[in-house]
Amino acid sequence: MLRLVVKSTAITSMGYDERNRILEIEYKNGNVYRYKEVPRHVWEELKRSEAIGAYVNANIRDKYDFLE
Repeated sequence: MLRLVVKSTAITSMGYDERNRILEIEYKNGNVYRYKEVPRHVWEELKRSEAIGAYVNANIRDKYDFLE
């Protein structure tokens, strides 16, 4: 999966697999989480967010199952 490098205090990069609806987020501590069944509009909103970490905390972290 191709990931975008982002400016964030908590997140290094993020990517989205539209076919499988997987959102992949690499955190600064090196952990990579693959959130399942994430709709495309959430990915689009995340990319446009001015505060990526805050968006993840409010809209993704506790709302979607993930693989670590």
